[in-house]
Amino acid sequence: MKRYIATMIVLIVIILVSAYYVFFRENEVEVHIEKSKFLFQQSIRNIDLESFPKNLQVEFEKILLKNNTLELKKEWSTNINFDLTLKPFFDLNNLYLVSYDKIIAYSKKTSEIKWKQQLEHKIMSFNLLDRNRAIVHDDSSYVYSFKRHDGELVWKAHYANIENQCTGASLLPFMITPAEDKRLLFSIFFLPQKRAISLINNDTGQLISTIEFDSELVHISDYDAFENSLYVVTGTQLLKLKLEKP
Repeated sequence: MKRYIATMIVLIVIILVSAYYVFFRENEVEVHIEKSKFLFQQSIRNIDLESFPKNLQVEFEKILLKNNTLELKKEWSTNINFDLTLKPFFDLNNLYLVSYDKIIAYSKKTSEIKWKQQLEHKIMSFNLLDRNRAIVHDDSSYVYSFKRHDGELVWKAHYANIENQCTGASLLPFMITPAEDKRLLFSIFFLPQKRAISLINNDTGQLISTIEFDSELVHISDYDAFENSLYVVTGTQLLKLKLEKP
């Protein structure tokens, strides 16, 4: 009987401690974990190889070779008959293109069009929100909220004096870090060119790989860490490019 009571007391204490961490300390613990991961990644990324003894430099460079075996490969492409006015946006399932007053949602897996929405005025910004929502504003200071899975309008409101500078320029060089792609030990630098995208070794400046296009590069999305992919528009084509080993 005493052993049973002692066991019950231990179980109750464990439950109470677990509940405390779940409801009161979970965020704090997660913050500490994320900070530790970030500091470790920063330490690794900022190692100066020239300060290493020669024999260790060689061994360390062998480890870094995995950063030199990645390239962008086309997973699918589809023709589009409209001009993009903002860069592509994406969530877990969909890819969203904006053309003047229209929103066109594609499946990331199949490139099929899932839904379309047309507003009365030119769209100036597009953002993804919680609760499966997307929010846009147009050049007449109207703000719209849509359901992401089917494009249904949730609400529309007018707000005066919204900044109407069009956002979404996307052809500047950019970097993908180990935080965005766990396969990387060091960051990779992406260099958009007129008809190509080149991957550059951030440590040595050497060319890792290049993918070339038939038409001029128009837009590049942010990096999709869920799919290890980029979505680009060249001429009249929308392409999904996967970052993979050759």
